[in-house]
Amino acid sequence: MMRSNYDSELTKMREDIILMSRISTNMFEQCMRLFFDERAVSIQNLEEMKKQQEVIEKEIERTAAKLITLQQPVAKDTREIICAVLIAADWMKISSHITDISDISVLCTEKIELDSEEWKMLRLIKDAAEKMLNGAAEAYRTRNTDKALFTAETDDEIDRTLWKMWNNFPESGGGSSFSFYPLMIAEHIERIGDHAANICEEIMYLEKYEQVRLNN
Repeated sequence: MMRSNYDSELTKMREDIILMSRISTNMFEQCMRLFFDERAVSIQNLEEMKKQQEVIEKEIERTAAKLITLQQPVAKDTREIICAVLIAADWMKISSHITDISDISVLCTEKIELDSEEWKMLRLIKDAAEKMLNGAAEAYRTRNTDKALFTAETDDEIDRTLWKMWNNFPESGGGSSFSFYPLMIAEHIERIGDHAANICEEIMYLEKYEQVRLNN
């Protein structure tokens, strides 16, 4: 493989990662409208975007295998390729959690009381996760390790709020107005935050050559 073609493949792989990040952040914003916004959102559209993510991820995996086997890349390029595969997998998992959340909207037939305590806490988790997704996407696009570190710190905020939600949830639901649906959604969003933190870890390894544990 000629070096010019090799560089083009690397560039395309980076662009695909950025595209996956945009799709996932868009999916998350649309999915949250199912619960926090009166505008209609197509669950089928979310499924289609997830399928698009699957196609892109497979293409990244194929490109990575080709570059490693045919070019024998230098250490820096090897890190780039390996991190691309890992980051793509995290964006794919994020997309899967988002479609799982959208499925909950079908089950949630009760009236959503946005002023209730559990939905207020869920909004805090939602806002923190949205911040993490946008931060992880920007950190990769700009290769900004400070942004990656700052973004990963928000994961603790999500964990603390989820812990409060579990503490507020009664062991027996009898006579309680606390809905289980926000807790189900929050669990998925917490995992989304974990994957966003994983992406930040990969950015640190990619740019600083350091394996830093950011997802505690």
